[in-house]
Amino acid sequence: MTFASVEGFAPLFSFPTSATVSGGVLALTALLGLIIAFVAVGFTWVFHRIKTLYGSMSSRLLVRFVIGGVVVGLLALAVRLYYREA
Repeated sequence: MTFASVEGFAPLFSFPTSATVSGGVLALTALLGLIIAFVAVGFTWVFHRIKTLYGSMSSRLLVRFVIGGVVVGLLALAVRLYYREA
């Protein structure tokens, strides 16, 4: 289905089917999880450097974000692959 299309020109907006939307949402979830993981790794490295330079500063929360981001990303990829095969 297209919206605001003019004859002879490409449509301005196109709406994919629901299966494509769900796959895209899962892909975005996986990408978001991986981005969170990479950002958290960067923050963990920075906090580790601060801790080694200036004393005791805990980075456990950031390590949890890394683990959580990786888990969310992998689960979303697994669900996407499962529904792609079905």
